[in-house]
Amino acid sequence: MATKPFSILSVVEDVIQKNRSQFDDIDFASNIRKSEEASSRRNEAAKWLRNIVGGRELLDEPSEEAFRIALRSGIILCNALNKVQPGAV
Repeated sequence: MATKPFSILSVVEDVIQKNRSQFDDIDFASNIRKSEEASSRRNEAAKWLRNIVGGRELLDEPSEEAFRIALRSGIILCNALNKVQPGAV
């Protein structure tokens, strides 16, 4: 009786193919969770910076792009450093 060659890789590939939609759902949910966590951290950082330096340039809930643009010049960050440790910058 001849036996088929057994390959763990082929078994794993078969399982992944059969359950692709479940894996995609997990990836999608994970990406949403990561995006929400990043947004929450960004909003918290913006709030802290506004409290420290009164950064009117920072929105209450900035997008990633708006946050990056507001911090790009370095003025807000330098002002925050000087508030935390006077004369640092």
